Amino acid sequence: MEKLKRLANADLDDDQKQDVIGAMFRRYVNAGEVIIREGEAADNLYVIQSGVFEAYKALEGGERVLFKYEEAGAFGELALMYNCPRAASVRAVTSGLLWAMDRSTFRTIVLGARMQKRRRYEEVLADMAIFQSLTPANRSSIADCLTAEVYQEGEYILREGEALATESKFYIIEEGAVECCKTIQGSKKSVGTMGPGRFFGELALVRQNSTRAADCIARQRTKVLTLSRDAFERLMGPAEKILAEQVAQYDRANSDASFTVNRNPRVSFV
Repeated sequence: MEKLKRLANADLDDDQKQDVIGAMFRRYVNAGEVIIREGEAADNLYVIQSGVFEAYKALEGGERVLFKYEEAGAFGELALMYNCPRAASVRAVTSGLLWAMDRSTFRTIVLGARMQKRRRYEEVLADMAIFQSLTPANRSSIADCLTAEVYQEGEYILREGEALATESKFYIIEEGAVECCKTIQGSKKSVGTMGPGRFFGELALVRQNSTRAADCIARQRTKVLTLSRDAFERLMGPAEKILAEQVAQYDRANSDASFTVNRNPRVSFV
């Protein structure tokens, strides 16, 4: 069941996750059995409950193993997503148990949910000043790269003084509230709370050789959308100029002990 839940990922809401789990059916397989064949039309997506499987391609005079699945993983989804023949074959190395979902259900639930997520994320981006200089196509590309993360009340998202890693991310608050706390004159002080539509983490992306400038703490159950450094650098384009301006505002504000997020809502601290 846990493997099915991992398949029903953040693209789906709770009802859709239950729909996915309820729509899947068991398939027991024996060692040597071919589950999908290269070149055939796609029928099902498979999630491995138990067993060892290998994906392979036929070559002149033999075959080449591409990947081995050992007691975990899923296969067959790409042909369902893109309506194309199977790109490789998969067979069972040992006996095992698979959970399968047919093409129609997959496209209705999973792909439908992904399209809903993209539209929702595009609306979030369109309402934010930093992204309004981008074209709709650019915003759509960014929406496709966003990953949802959920933090519970009191959980630290970022910590002041942390070294900035190469995998640093840009954060957008979709739901909830995030409090920023900063060390000022030797003591930790709250400098404001941010809500939906606000963002933080941009300093880490434009200043790679530095440390986090503040704590960011979830003050209720909070959902953030994150953009990786790589995607940020590839896709932000004209918005980088806006971020550079915000870094300058941060520099001016950083020495002001009375500065708060609420006083200057376009500047974050991390």
